[in-house]
Amino acid sequence: TATVGMIPANDECSAAIPLSCGVPTTGTTYFSTDTGNPTTCGLLAGDLGVWYSFVGDGGVAQITTCGAVSEADGLQPWIAIYDGACGSENCVANGSAADASCGNANAWSLEAQTVAGTTYFVFVMGISGNPEVLDFDITLNCLPPANDLCTDAVTLICGDVAAGNTNTATDTDASLCDADGLGVWFYFLGNGDNVTLDLSNSDYDTYLGVSETCGGPCIASDDDGGTGTTSMLSFPSVIGQDYFIQVSGFGSATGNYELAVTCVTPPANDQCAGAIDIACGQTESANTVGASADASLGTCTTSLTSAPGLWYHFAGTGEDVTATTCNVGTDFDTKMGVFSGDCFTLVCVDGNDDQLGDFDPACESTNTGSNRASTVTFSSVSGTDYYIYVTGFGSAAGNFDLSLSCVCPVTATVSGGGVA
Repeated sequence: TATVGMIPANDECSAAIPLSCGVPTTGTTYFSTDTGNPTTCGLLAGDLGVWYSFVGDGGVAQITTCGAVSEADGLQPWIAIYDGACGSENCVANGSAADASCGNANAWSLEAQTVAGTTYFVFVMGISGNPEVLDFDITLNCLPPANDLCTDAVTLICGDVAAGNTNTATDTDASLCDADGLGVWFYFLGNGDNVTLDLSNSDYDTYLGVSETCGGPCIASDDDGGTGTTSMLSFPSVIGQDYFIQVSGFGSATGNYELAVTCVTPPANDQCAGAIDIACGQTESANTVGASADASLGTCTTSLTSAPGLWYHFAGTGEDVTATTCNVGTDFDTKMGVFSGDCFTLVCVDGNDDQLGDFDPACESTNTGSNRASTVTFSSVSGTDYYIYVTGFGSAAGNFDLSLSCVCPVTATVSGGGVA
């Protein structure tokens, strides 16, 4: 006659024993019951086992039975991982495989990708359920996220929002955008849109970088461009180009992140090569929202790299030209740069933020308050190409009217009425 022993304290899901990363626990299924046990995730009615729990950190959870007790017992466990609530468990993973890292033939493990903050329940039983029972060691190993390496980057498309946690991320694949590299990787295939990556809903001091190859040069990066100390950046994507995105932290900071990807089809004149022609006496109306910033421009009297901007082309007439956004349709703080040459070898002619360093006096009737327009006057050379770039102060964007007016240059006279 079988002797009835003490039922394990964690016989039911509601009494699951919490597991902590890296801390081994000894357990047994002897005298367990099937009270409240589910019949999903590989379990059958009457299967006997015990329960454990842990909270996901966004990385990979490995449940392993590596240990001396398991080795001595010599039996293979069946492991099931659930999320949800006791009584309404949802199967996440089940089964077991030999744990090659343990060094003994009776060690078995099961892995599952976790969601940060989610509670998981672990059920352990003998491989044959009832009546096979076993003694075992159980350990929760908190592994790096599945996309810890650039080569395992998770694919994102426009409109996606990816959430996770970098607490268990490593610096094995540190990006050239961030020397610390305690982060995770994503992949985006360029579609010609201007792409914005936003970490504003993250809960730690983030860092964001983009490169075109794993280990390649950084083409865009940001520290605190989002809300608070979170990151946000935009870049113009090229159709068919690979982009690898690393979400990491300032210094060695880690935490919960939420990466949102939005895409906007850029205006035709978003790049210099698509500059729209404008002539003397003409006004062009446009909006810079959805355009991209051009970090390669640097400074032309004023810095032109931080806000989205649009390009215009003017064929020199030999006249003195005034280009201005001082018009009724301008509703944001603009900047302007005028260049000669071609789009590959732009030469600064002049630039302007706020005329005279303050509100443009000529704009007082149309632009008051914080809307500061920009004006550049230059002497054009007949046959020379000029490129006019309209952008914003800081990250400002909005509507503008760009107008060009031209006058013949004043010629000096000498005594006697002759022309000098």
